[in-house]
Amino acid sequence: MMEPRLPGIWYASDRQTGFFLVPDGADRKAMFRQLFIATESRRAKEGGVVENGCYLTTPDGDLFQAITWHGKRLGAWRRDFAESTEALGIVTGRFHGRRLMTSDGRRYWFRDLVVERW
Repeated sequence: MMEPRLPGIWYASDRQTGFFLVPDGADRKAMFRQLFIATESRRAKEGGVVENGCYLTTPDGDLFQAITWHGKRLGAWRRDFAESTEALGIVTGRFHGRRLMTSDGRRYWFRDLVVERW
């Protein structure tokens, strides 16, 4: 099953989207700048990451900000993101089909999320 199409995200074979939890009162832009700083040995050598103008609100009221990394080696970006955010204690999420799966074990159907742009 395909991932849902979200506003503000450009889909292509050399791009992949992930999400990070923005706690209440946190500055999402400051968090975005910190997402990759705890990577011990950086695997991603080319490409980049951009903050998307899209976020998801879960039924629990948690806000997940979308980011997209691009480049030839998407797996390197995905591993760097996972390693760094785990070290920083940041909860992340990715779509598997039409379910958002979070790094802390929660699962949400797309139909249960509020999708917004800013």
